Amino acid sequence: MAVNKDDFRDTIIKNAKTVFSKFGFRKTTMDEIAASVRKGKSSIYYYFSSKEDVFNAVVEQEANELRQQILGEVSNADSALAKLRVYIITRLKTLDKMNNLSNALRNDYLMHLDFIAELRTRYRDEEIQAMKDILDYGVKEEHLNIPDVDITATAIVLMIGGLELNYFIQPHDEEMISLEAGLDHILDMVYNGLKT
Repeated sequence: MAVNKDDFRDTIIKNAKTVFSKFGFRKTTMDEIAASVRKGKSSIYYYFSSKEDVFNAVVEQEANELRQQILGEVSNADSALAKLRVYIITRLKTLDKMNNLSNALRNDYLMHLDFIAELRTRYRDEEIQAMKDILDYGVKEEHLNIPDVDITATAIVLMIGGLELNYFIQPHDEEMISLEAGLDHILDMVYNGLKT
């Protein structure tokens, strides 16, 4: 039975995701990626020009999955405060499971890869836009009074970055409860400061 080219490319990405998660970008080889799909390296090179190209596809797929997960959860929330909370919690929990994307966003040793710098910039811009959308929703509903949504959205995204650093260096299970409680306290302060 012939395998569809797109299906095999997706199989390579899926298996490469596991290999990169296990060994990291630096230690992963094209041989290991090829072995994970039980093919020769030439089969991988037919679809991807380099290990960087495979990693880019893996990271892009994880970024798309994260984006869809966050947008789905946020769309179900009914207030600006609920949307903020759901956005942050979903982002932290989901990003934690996406080893390759979180490494691409956080590890400086990957910055020499042009696509990583572009990904970081695009990801930050998308986060700021998503935050602007949430804040604009709160203003439209007359729950928030924000003189400059752009600056406020950027500040909140930076705050999330600080929470993220703390979250990723601590054990998760019992710490997630305290993170959520701490997040609720922070969001109450932010939200009350922005209320009309």
